[in-house]
Amino acid sequence: MNPEDDAYAEPEENLPQVTRTNPLVAVGAILVFVLAILCIVAAFVGAIYFLTSGNQVLPILPTPTAQSAPQAAAQPPVKYAQVDPQGSPGMILKTYTFDTPEGWVTGTTETAEVRVVKQVIGGKYNWDLDARQPLNQQSYLLNFDPGVSARGYQLSVNARLAQGPADALFGVCFHYQDTDHYWQFLIDESGRALVAAHAGGQWAFPGEIRLADAPVRAGAENTLTIQVTADSAVFFLNGYQLGMLSQGQHQEDSLLAGSFGLAADVPRAGDHLVLEFDDFTVSTPAGLGH
Repeated sequence: MNPEDDAYAEPEENLPQVTRTNPLVAVGAILVFVLAILCIVAAFVGAIYFLTSGNQVLPILPTPTAQSAPQAAAQPPVKYAQVDPQGSPGMILKTYTFDTPEGWVTGTTETAEVRVVKQVIGGKYNWDLDARQPLNQQSYLLNFDPGVSARGYQLSVNARLAQGPADALFGVCFHYQDTDHYWQFLIDESGRALVAAHAGGQWAFPGEIRLADAPVRAGAENTLTIQVTADSAVFFLNGYQLGMLSQGQHQEDSLLAGSFGLAADVPRAGDHLVLEFDDFTVSTPAGLGH
């Protein structure tokens, strides 16, 4: 080498140093970089989906718990004494099961007040009634062959409002003497129960038995019972005593006079109702003996 060339040569230590990288390390770094990019893209796409999906959230399922016990049916007010007049009715004089009409009125009646069809269907005494004005409808046993005790009697019937307004009244009637003199014990599905006496074109409520919270079974059969003696009457619904009339609470000489049967009171023109009656039973009250 020419010695003059050494004057132009850069010192070796001033030359840039080239670092040689292992090829495997380089490939790993690239893969990490790519994975990081993919994670960022995935997070971005997920955020867009959440914001455009209506904020729907999977429902939170309730924590399983032990099955709760069935709730007891609502109990009637404690002021009504629990009694079962059907449990010991005395001597049963007659039970109408309505397998046949057995002396009850059947057929169609049409007047300016009402169109009513009364018939025995499937062991029920069925009333299908279209009111053309507010009205009171009855069916009486005017000739009760077995007769009743001269000291008193008990009436019981299962009645159900199969169709119609909840304030339509239905039940039993008694002390029927003519078309203007009769008494009725009626209920409706809103919980009303009342005792009404009709005379001289007017209604009265002996003993002010006009209840708004009676133990009525809406949509089901209700058992109405009355125990009648010459000077008093006791009224029961579904095994609860609702009230009693003593001799001083009415103006009648004897409540035993007259006949008895079934009744309904329709509040409005245009009302349509279907009633079912079953097991109309006449007996002597147990306390009166045979």
